[in-house]
Amino acid sequence: MLKLKIDPWSSDYGPSLHLQDTETIPEVKLDLEGEWKAHDPYPTDPLKEVALIDGVRRMELNLRLEDEARSMKAAIGTLGCGALVIKPGEPQSLTQALRYVDVRAYLLVDAPDGPTLQNLITLANATDLMMTLQNKMRETEAIMADRVSEELSW
Repeated sequence: MLKLKIDPWSSDYGPSLHLQDTETIPEVKLDLEGEWKAHDPYPTDPLKEVALIDGVRRMELNLRLEDEARSMKAAIGTLGCGALVIKPGEPQSLTQALRYVDVRAYLLVDAPDGPTLQNLITLANATDLMMTLQNKMRETEAIMADRVSEELSW
């Protein structure tokens, strides 16, 4: 029988139980090549349309999924993406400019054959739960960018 346990720690802090140390200190390069100076942009034609595509993701709950044989790190994460198409010089309301909105909820499980929950898309083998959700958001933004490009014939 599968047991679902909610981790009492706020998801903002990360899970209360870290089974492996994944924290690394990045190397920062402090020397810069060349001299910083302003560059004049090349002259261009005025923009006809500008598409803004952005996403946000959030870890809602840290979980433990347990059965007789194992204990799996898991989480519920959500993401939202939207696309606005703005036509400079033309008055538009937000509803006219807003082209797409995509909101999803995911069950992220650190196991190759993790269980599924109704109404949640399962992302299995998510060893880094937040990075998995981040990558899913990037994929959703890329799909949305393709749809906007096709619609606008760019």
